[in-house]
Amino acid sequence: MKSELKLLVTFTAGCSKACAALLLAGGQSGDTSLLHGVLKLALRLATQPQPSSKSSAQEYMTEQMQLVFVLLANVVLCRECLSSLWKSNLVAQFPTSSGASGKGGKIDERRALMWLQMLGNLTFSFEGQKMLLKVADATAILLNLATSKRSTVCAMAILVIRNICFSSYGRSVVLSDENCIGLLARLARGHDRKTEELSLSALNALLQSGHKVRSVLKQLNVLEIAEGYQARPISW
Repeated sequence: MKSELKLLVTFTAGCSKACAALLLAGGQSGDTSLLHGVLKLALRLATQPQPSSKSSAQEYMTEQMQLVFVLLANVVLCRECLSSLWKSNLVAQFPTSSGASGKGGKIDERRALMWLQMLGNLTFSFEGQKMLLKVADATAILLNLATSKRSTVCAMAILVIRNICFSSYGRSVVLSDENCIGLLARLARGHDRKTEELSLSALNALLQSGHKVRSVLKQLNVLEIAEGYQARPISW
């Protein structure tokens, strides 16, 4: 199975036509497509209880899940595949399967990164943003992941939040959490460059929501740098 997944990851990387082909592979579109099979596997792995102790079987399952989510990170960049993703109910499993147990809870960083890499790509489109925002507690889980001490997890969580901030509905959802602006303001200074850049980008997008946000940012002493933010290339 791992060899087949690696082949599909390579086949779909940076190629929308290859991703769309997964909708037809298997003879016809619909429930018999290759993408449908991949989504069923992803859903099973995401909802399967984690063994309490480490074992070779657990390690194999984790490696398999990593490959599936890397494949899905490729696939979600193809608009034709988004309908199948939503129908699979996989995104709805994010709050319970992301590796974050809630505000202030312990974070399974390895599992979190699998989800965040896929959601980062998913939320580059407005359709993907809407899909994620329909999931209850998704924003709260993202904010919790953004507190991770592992810089990659933190930066990836902020990337997803930042993407959401570029739609008016997304901004309203993010701002409904009273801790959001304060967290972004803290991460915009004194952290690694990726996290700072993404936090400033998110704050800059939130400024579109009006004077209330501007007033809060002024109190937090980040209004000037948020207003003057200019996107620069970030190396992952």
